[in-house]
Amino acid sequence: MTSSRFDDTHTRLVLQAKRDSSGCHFIGYFSKEKESAENYNVACILTLPQHQRHGYGRLLIEFSYELSKKENKLGSPEKPLSDLGLLGYRAYWAEAIVDLLLSSTDGELSIDEIAQKTAITHADVMNTCVSILYLCCRQLSSSKLHNPSTIQTLQGTAPNMLDKCCA
Repeated sequence: MTSSRFDDTHTRLVLQAKRDSSGCHFIGYFSKEKESAENYNVACILTLPQHQRHGYGRLLIEFSYELSKKENKLGSPEKPLSDLGLLGYRAYWAEAIVDLLLSSTDGELSIDEIAQKTAITHADVMNTCVSILYLCCRQLSSSKLHNPSTIQTLQGTAPNMLDKCCA
């Protein structure tokens, strides 16, 4: 896997290619404005259709957030997102936040601390946490979840919110 960066005065373009015995093959790219008033870390992102569902889009998303961390900025993709783009970003945000929470030795983390450590904007962190909590509530209220220790863990994590959404 190779990537190239092209910079002009206002835009950074990151290209993603795969190298094999027959040469390099374009997979996708993302572009970003160097200075975005709205704190967008991606203006446009694309993975070619034949390369979708192989993790390349996620890699581009992850790289955009690594650039944001290096720049000490919080970022979010330019809106509106395509349906596939929204699914990809929601999956990335959820995984990044859950991984951080599971690996944290700091105990509880605030929304601001999560945002600073992941470079994900406060709004995206909050929306993702609400979505994760909603999914937990749905599992709690469904007949598919019968493990008492899991229920106790979830109730101990956010008792007030679980009571409100599962009532």
